[in-house]
Amino acid sequence: MVGFISMFLNPWALAIGLLAIAVPIIIHLINRMQFRRVRWAAMEFLLAAQKRMRQRLLIEQLLLLLLRILLMLLLGLLLSRWLVSGTPPAPAVDLVLHEVLLDDSMSMSDREPAQGEERPAFQSARDESVRLAKNLEKNKLPCRLRIRLASNPDNPIFDQMITDGSNNELQQILAKTSAQPIRTPLMGPIQTTVDAALAITEPGKIRRIVHLMSDMRTNDWSDGTLAAQIARLAEQGGEVRLLDCASPARTIDNEPVSHGNLAVVSLFAETRSALEGQPVGITALVANFGRNPRRAGMSVLINGLRDPAASTLIESLPPGQVTPVRFRIVPVRPVGAPQAVGTPAQDPTQRDTARRADPTTMVVRVSLEDDSKIGIPADDVRDLIVPVRTRFPVLVVDGASTGRADGSTGSDALYLGAALNPQIFDTEFRDPRELAATDLDSYALIVMLNVTELPDTEIVRIDRFTASGGGLAWFTGDRTDPTFTNRLFAMDALFPLPLANQPSPSWTDRQREEYRLDDSPKLVLPDPENPVIAGLVPFRQVFRFLRVERHWPPATESGWREGSERVLALPARSWSNATRRDDLRQRILKLTDIGADPYTRPELASKLDELQRRAALLRGRLAAGTQFEIVAALETFLDLGQGTTASGTNSLRAAWESPVLASTARA
Repeated sequence: MVGFISMFLNPWALAIGLLAIAVPIIIHLINRMQFRRVRWAAMEFLLAAQKRMRQRLLIEQLLLLLLRILLMLLLGLLLSRWLVSGTPPAPAVDLVLHEVLLDDSMSMSDREPAQGEERPAFQSARDESVRLAKNLEKNKLPCRLRIRLASNPDNPIFDQMITDGSNNELQQILAKTSAQPIRTPLMGPIQTTVDAALAITEPGKIRRIVHLMSDMRTNDWSDGTLAAQIARLAEQGGEVRLLDCASPARTIDNEPVSHGNLAVVSLFAETRSALEGQPVGITALVANFGRNPRRAGMSVLINGLRDPAASTLIESLPPGQVTPVRFRIVPVRPVGAPQAVGTPAQDPTQRDTARRADPTTMVVRVSLEDDSKIGIPADDVRDLIVPVRTRFPVLVVDGASTGRADGSTGSDALYLGAALNPQIFDTEFRDPRELAATDLDSYALIVMLNVTELPDTEIVRIDRFTASGGGLAWFTGDRTDPTFTNRLFAMDALFPLPLANQPSPSWTDRQREEYRLDDSPKLVLPDPENPVIAGLVPFRQVFRFLRVERHWPPATESGWREGSERVLALPARSWSNATRRDDLRQRILKLTDIGADPYTRPELASKLDELQRRAALLRGRLAAGTQFEIVAALETFLDLGQGTTASGTNSLRAAWESPVLASTARA
């Protein structure tokens, strides 16, 4: 090309000449485009259009044929999995690890009748585990399945590489498992499962999947610890799959459905130790967690035998409430239990050994009989172990016998021994010096009677005795040392309150005479309903003949009152003073004036008649009544004592606890 151009001296002129050649050609073409007359032009137009359409239709049909052929070709390539490179691709993972955690806590036994049969939540979890194993058998990738129970997460019940027979073997293993009668928090088991999944370090890439099959109780998820464990696994490339096995199934908004589960939430006796043949009261607290009233039968078994007298039908169980059901039983020794041999009369050590061998256990079982078969079966049963003794062993440590050559008991011990019925109480009197050789665990109660002091070793033993459930009672007297008792109070509260440095002053002859002529009770029961002194209430009239000349008052500090309970109190000696007695009467009259505030408030209109009746009774006692009668009338007015008014239709207890009358009641 360069050689051709070099043949001209002015090649640009040649280029212009070549371009000028196009001018006549353009003119010729323009002339060719001039219109011309054609005969039967319409027919010629139709023929030309038909020719063009035939060509277009042929092209479209060819394109459609090619597309159909290409579609079939692509479908064949898709089904044949064409390897473009000629070699198969490497798998994404070398092992798929499935860690399954089965929640086998007591709540997983919750059941709801489905299609005429009971289906506990734990059964749903087992079925899902079997279904997972079936699906893994169809997987072409190597899969390892490990299943753990929340009650024992460290030892998997199934750990295998999945093969064709794994499903059947898993069914046999799961058939032997069931929900346990205990609550198992999921925090520890889920942490163990996650750690086990992350600990697998086999060669190649591992896909880790943790399955949690539970009823998803709020208690396990409220603090966020389980969510933190799930997040920890996700951060390291693992997956977590949650299966809600709650029965009945939750609604679409994930709210649980209440199905009226009944439960015996508590079972307790009125005494910690029962005597053989002596009736004892038992209370069962039955809760209805549903939304509708229910009724159920309650069966009582004593040592495995049904007690028809104690078994009953609970007619009404209000929804959302706890109903107390009280019954009485007669304690008996189990069949085959050794009979008591009595206490030998001579050797104290042999007597302690016999007392230790005397008690046996009585098993009281309460079970609800409900035909609906819904809820948690373990909630329907509650057991109580009651120690049964032939006699109640009491150790009396008599401080007044210290220093006597013959070791005889003091006068206080004689009175106490006479008061204790030998058919009920097996009383053993010991000197404080004999305490070291005494087996404390063979007794149910230790009575410290006018004891001056004890060695530190014995204090430790007594502290251990009370910590294991033994009873301890103190009776102060002229030998009581407040320094020792206050030290016990400061240590572990082995003494119930701090004492003053000195006892009350001795009486004069005139005070003794006034005390003898006073017919008011010499002891006051602040709370007659307290079970400690409830047996004394029928004998309150006898209290006027008691003689309590001296006593140990408590220390002035009031810190000991918190956590303590007063069951006996001495009456106010100021009652014998006429002036003070009249002042107290006037104060009571002012506080019980029904015609004044706050009794005239509209909130008390429905209680006004009952208040007026009680106020009239109290005014009558104030006019001509003893201190005891006035206190009893005041207790009735305030609904503090026993009787039908405290719990019947005329009860004012709620009114006295209301803000309207609370300040007046405290006054």
